[in-house]
Amino acid sequence: LQRLMASRALAIQASLLSDHLESLQRRSTLETGLLLAHVGAQADAVLHFVPTPSQDDGAPQVDASWMVTHAEAVSHMLPGGIAVVGAYLFSPSGAFASHEAKLRPVLAAALKRLREADGTQSLLMLLPSDARKATARALVAGSASLKPIELKTTISPPRLICLEAAWVVQAQLRLLPPGAGGPPQLAQLKMQLAPVLRCLDATTATVDGSCWPAGALCSQLAQGGAPHSVR
Repeated sequence: LQRLMASRALAIQASLLSDHLESLQRRSTLETGLLLAHVGAQADAVLHFVPTPSQDDGAPQVDASWMVTHAEAVSHMLPGGIAVVGAYLFSPSGAFASHEAKLRPVLAAALKRLREADGTQSLLMLLPSDARKATARALVAGSASLKPIELKTTISPPRLICLEAAWVVQAQLRLLPPGAGGPPQLAQLKMQLAPVLRCLDATTATVDGSCWPAGALCSQLAQGGAPHSVR
């Protein structure tokens, strides 16, 4: 229970935050979007603000359903260790409370995805159009309301690690030529490779000779500078 209720730290590079806030204040129109962050062992570090795509030519508004759809699409394109950790809102500070209520479904959906990878909170960053200081709130697993969370600024962005693995598959394929009465060759290929792909799906990968638990982070690996071995 203590783990569920504990808030993780939230960090962001100072220049990323100030540049984005200044850009929004020059336009001075309502904007919502997603927070992309590196999910670390003790803290989430914001890497990018992804604005919500416009659906029409009308005035900007908070559309939670459209933001959830957008978040699902973005999540499918992200590499490991990077996730949609929540949303951001740019508006007059006096409107934060009403907009926050509308954004609850977005934060709940983000938290559901994050909990599949042992995440414990989703985040809402509040960017005021009438002030210079951003704030953040967290929807923590096991809590019904958003809690204030400290927004820490850093000088440099987080150090990211990329692991690459190439799998070599040896399989004998028999493809009927086009027009021979069989299914399309792509369909034939998928059917014949299906048993091999099922084996790969059930395989456990090791990194540096160790079998790491689900949800383990690259930051937990030894930082010796040499390439890591993925098998």
